[in-house]
Amino acid sequence: MKKCILAVFVLVMCLTVSPCSLFAYDKGASNEYKNALTLEPLGLLFGQFSAKYTIKLSDANALSIDASYWGYNMGLWSSSAIGIGGSVDFFFQRNALTGFYAGPAINALFFSSSTGTTSSNVSSTWIGIGGKIGYRWILDGGMVIDVNTMLRYLIGTNTAALNINGFGISGLGAGIGFAF
Repeated sequence: MKKCILAVFVLVMCLTVSPCSLFAYDKGASNEYKNALTLEPLGLLFGQFSAKYTIKLSDANALSIDASYWGYNMGLWSSSAIGIGGSVDFFFQRNALTGFYAGPAINALFFSSSTGTTSSNVSSTWIGIGGKIGYRWILDGGMVIDVNTMLRYLIGTNTAALNINGFGISGLGAGIGFAF
């Protein structure tokens, strides 16, 4: 579990350091942002860490890449999951990175759990295909607030053991971060 947390930390650090040099630009007088990085602090209350990196592609759309990790350890029972995904966000105000957006999304989730005995270990892999809607604010100084949700269809392995398959809402996301 420590290795997973370390891997997610390294991923977040790479996304925050390398885009500054790879996607460098002159904001000029327009003061437009080209990238945004958000973390979801409310998930930490439930053992989940999520990060999303968004790159502006044009005035009307952006590409988002997200990663997440969650894990629980309650005595003999423990579980963990790693997820990665992406989406194309279409901004209705033709001001990419701010305002109301929606678009197609895909993600993968790798889950494992155990109860302390080898006979009750479960691992599963899911692919989720669906759509995402949300609203993003960029405040003065580049602070970002992003609220979103996703409706998706899950297709996976070992679904009988976990009873997760079909359509579902993946919950409400509330990210805080910065634009650059």
